Amino acid sequence: MNKDKTPIEFGISTLDNSLGGGIPRGSIVLIEDHVEIGTIIDGLLMQFLAEGLRKGEYAYLLSTDHPFEHYAEILTALGVNPKITMETRRLMYIDVFTDPFSWGEFRPEITQHFVRDISKTRELYEVVRRAILHCGFEHTRGVIDCLSTLVFSTDTTKAILGYLHHQVTAHKKYGRTSLITIHSDVHDPYFVKVLEHLADGVIQFKKIESDEYAPFLTSLKIIKMSDVDFNREELLYDFSRGRVEVAEKT
Repeated sequence: MNKDKTPIEFGISTLDNSLGGGIPRGSIVLIEDHVEIGTIIDGLLMQFLAEGLRKGEYAYLLSTDHPFEHYAEILTALGVNPKITMETRRLMYIDVFTDPFSWGEFRPEITQHFVRDISKTRELYEVVRRAILHCGFEHTRGVIDCLSTLVFSTDTTKAILGYLHHQVTAHKKYGRTSLITIHSDVHDPYFVKVLEHLADGVIQFKKIESDEYAPFLTSLKIIKMSDVDFNREELLYDFSRGRVEVAEKT
């Protein structure tokens, strides 16, 4: 059972303070965005991993949405060398984008960990488990980007709910902390509510329609975070020029 109670920080003071110091270790946090927001939230995901890597922790990144080069560019902008962290096995990249159904045609040489069949959630779990087997679980951060692809690739939503429930249990036992993204606007609202119930935390991103808060184009709101007295006010979010910004509305 996880004994380390130190919260997991993003390294962004406004957001960490809004979380009462950070995400409780051993949590799974659902990151909800809308398809129209695009890749702007990827900056926050990589900032989460980069902060851990800078502190000597381990990290894994499982992607169904983008090739590794997309994330590597962001990590580099955030001051982390993705090549070195991968060579030293502190960052594990799990490829579920290039070849999700094992055709074998496009799998890049850089990929050491990949899921042969995205529709099998048990295989997904095993690949992640093997990839981080050498890590100290209490000092491992993860990102799964994105759950929506997994949902549409499986035969039933029951398999995804079972996978998420298992992951919540495993994270609590081993102290691993992960962010899981979902495009909430492409799913049944009831299904999203069930996911929110299972997750330890929920952070929502929405597009800002008003010019009042320019240059911020997106808002961030913490909807749920177990065991934390968090700020329930809407925050401003932006990622540009290799910098993640979170600010309070004035």
